[in-house]
Amino acid sequence: MRTEYEMVLAEETRVVDLPAGEIDQDQIDYIDKVVKLRRQKLEGVLAYGGQWIVTIFDQGESTLKYTIWRRKIKMSLTEGVTGQVSEIIGLHISRNETKHVYMQSPEEGLVQKYKMLCAKNKNWSNIEHTAAGGVFAKQNELLSQDYVFNHLATIVSSGTHYIHTPEMQFTRFYDTMFSSYGGIVADVTMRLENRLRWCFNTIPYNSDKGENGNTETYQQLKRAHPVLDAISGPLREALNDAYEKHLGGDTPASYRFGNTDEDVWSKAYLLYKFDVISAMKDY
Repeated sequence: MRTEYEMVLAEETRVVDLPAGEIDQDQIDYIDKVVKLRRQKLEGVLAYGGQWIVTIFDQGESTLKYTIWRRKIKMSLTEGVTGQVSEIIGLHISRNETKHVYMQSPEEGLVQKYKMLCAKNKNWSNIEHTAAGGVFAKQNELLSQDYVFNHLATIVSSGTHYIHTPEMQFTRFYDTMFSSYGGIVADVTMRLENRLRWCFNTIPYNSDKGENGNTETYQQLKRAHPVLDAISGPLREALNDAYEKHLGGDTPASYRFGNTDEDVWSKAYLLYKFDVISAMKDY
């Protein structure tokens, strides 16, 4: 903002310093009606030191109406609300209103589009294809695939754990999803995430019931609703660290991944399981 102020001030000073014979009425009017007013506004903001502008919505109202000024266009949006601000309005008012400073990344745009579709009770089958190229078309192309849409359901419902990984960088995510193994990645992610969620629910476990009791508990777990808030960020980081330590990266086990006939894999996987159990107990 200070840079903009200095540019406006320089423009005003340049015109003021011109010889009287070189200044026409249009320049004078422009300085008085545009440049000077902009300079005064910027001076006021800079002198004040900045401020927060907060909009408060009454959840008790049956109708919520607010007016948004954006790019000098006045927009009114009215939504029926019963007890809470609707998800569609929440997504709209949470959008970054200073994109000229903080640009939305392609992956953030993909997630935002997914959330908006869900808020409108739409899915992959409702995506409108566009002839235009670029990121917008690729986002729609991804969202129009059923397995990608379901994959995003797993990712978004898991907080920020997956979204902030290198695999979610847009170009890499796009290439992976449309590769020969994209569907496999989506399916395995969903299955493993579901098994993690089985560990955090309200189903009681009784070890005294024996094998039949374990079978019954297993069926209950498959139908149980997970307590997602209990799966903390630090826990996910600990589990990820355990994987990278024993099975990931350039570890010896990574070159024999899943080969139960190899002692290197079997021993590494056993150590990995111990670390996972230890992390689950700690968190």
